[in-house]
Amino acid sequence: MSLGCYIISKKEILINEEAVKDKLSYVTPKDLHLNDDIIYIYGDENENQLIEKILSVEGVEHRYSICSLIFVTLNIHYKERVKKTFNILKKIDLPTYNMAKPLLGLDNEKEKIQVKANKESDVSKLNTEEKNNRKRLYLIIFCIVGVIGIFFISKSISKIYLGSSQNQSSKNKTLDIPNGKTYVYDRNQEFEITLPGEVYYKLVPLDSKFLPFYEILYNDNFEADLSVYKGDSYEYFYDFTNELNLNAEDMGYTEIRKFTKGSLSSEITYEFYSGYSLDDRCTVIFGIIQNSFSRVNYEFSLICKKMDLKTATSIINSIEIE
Repeated sequence: MSLGCYIISKKEILINEEAVKDKLSYVTPKDLHLNDDIIYIYGDENENQLIEKILSVEGVEHRYSICSLIFVTLNIHYKERVKKTFNILKKIDLPTYNMAKPLLGLDNEKEKIQVKANKESDVSKLNTEEKNNRKRLYLIIFCIVGVIGIFFISKSISKIYLGSSQNQSSKNKTLDIPNGKTYVYDRNQEFEITLPGEVYYKLVPLDSKFLPFYEILYNDNFEADLSVYKGDSYEYFYDFTNELNLNAEDMGYTEIRKFTKGSLSSEITYEFYSGYSLDDRCTVIFGIIQNSFSRVNYEFSLICKKMDLKTATSIINSIEIE
């Protein structure tokens, strides 16, 4: 017995409704006879095993169907496992994640309705076709604005940073950061940041052509993570709110609040949220910096293990984009 299955050749999802409703969890048979045409969900799979099942088929459509199967069978009673699975999927297979992430958005909306019945989210109601149409519209707007913007870009500006609106010099940025030193990420050296003290560097490889790796600068007091989406993995965001809320849900952050937002030019915009990380048991500041001219998105998070908010704010303001 299983909670449900996906028949690849028929593109059909079958659900054991009673088992799902009663929170039954079957054990994956050790002597299971593999059927290349059927993917089963038993309920005892961990996140990595669920990812293996998603990636066991080729094509975004089939993988999305397995994501839907996982969501329907497990999300009622095992929300955290589903969120962690989607978060891993984002780093490995971005196209499938982008198609499947509205499932989490719909779940968030259901919870909000239970709290306040008259609160609705237009984004969570959009079907796939409407979302694609909206993305095409955003892309058209981007192209028009991008062409016009070419004539207004000043070649004399080599770097701009998030604290530039305060007319600070680069030297003054370190004043609120104890033992502040400027660092760059090895694979994305156009991204500079001022951090307190000495740091270690880690490159985390991923099995994904859309996000082959992400980079970390860290010590005992904090962790600064950077993921960069460019080329085919770039996606233009007209509004960061929905994406940041989904990121917060994926990571299991709570107590979400808006932290800062703004624009460095007509092409570079950013927004950051703050939240509480249950895994790290501390405040985390996370956000997106979008360069629509260069077609690059920087996803950055600062895990404040032993760091006060004043220092964290100065670190965010110290970010420079070359």
